[in-house]
Amino acid sequence: MLGKLIKHEFKSTARMFAALYGVVLVITLILKGIVEVQTVFKVDNTVLNMITVVTIIAFVLGIIAIFLGSFVLVIKRFYDNMLKDEGYLSFTLPVRMSEHIAGKSIVGFAWMVISVVVAVLLVTILGLGHNEILNSVKEGIELGIKEMQEFGYTGYVVELIFVLLLGCYSAIVMGYACFSIGQTLGKNKVLGAFVAYLIIYFIMQIISSVAMVAIFGSNLDALNNADMGDAFFQPLMTFSLVLSIIQIAVYIAITNFMLKRKLNLQ
Repeated sequence: MLGKLIKHEFKSTARMFAALYGVVLVITLILKGIVEVQTVFKVDNTVLNMITVVTIIAFVLGIIAIFLGSFVLVIKRFYDNMLKDEGYLSFTLPVRMSEHIAGKSIVGFAWMVISVVVAVLLVTILGLGHNEILNSVKEGIELGIKEMQEFGYTGYVVELIFVLLLGCYSAIVMGYACFSIGQTLGKNKVLGAFVAYLIIYFIMQIISSVAMVAIFGSNLDALNNADMGDAFFQPLMTFSLVLSIIQIAVYIAITNFMLKRKLNLQ
């Protein structure tokens, strides 16, 4: 059943994300066309320069919107589909609450990853035809990979990627938990979710800080000294991975409990 939920969720959210990506793609193509015209024809026109500046700003804002907008759409989808009128239909399905949460969070996480890929592709489109830029990026990547292999940092990079991915998933289910708590306030669900976020964030910061002091103790000085060798970096990555997994489990448990025992769709 989880597979069917994921498939349905992808279909239901594809239009929203396609619209978001499409708008930024149009801006990218317009900016690309303006830049090419100025480059090929050596145009130096005040009006065109102003249009270029405005388009560049729109492009940068569009890239930011892809990241922030994707997260907002993911959380909004959960809110609309589970905590508003659509919730009456969602909860009539013969599906366990844990499957609802898993389906939406998995699809939401997938869209966040896709958004990163889309942003990279849009930036690449701007660089097409400018081999010096693409070559510089390629050389930078190759140099980075070479240095990672020489100094044995490949494992660290892989761990860091896992930490970032888990952090992304954690942010999604944290949003679910906050709205699941906030929905108990009835008409003030969004305000309740914001207050819940502040409380949860504050508690997690205290717990993580106490845990780091308890585990690393005086070794925390290594972080201030930028000493990221095996003695500190490896335990730090392990700590971050474990903490992220615990946070995810806690957020999912909170969401599951609130929606099963304290649901208020009024």
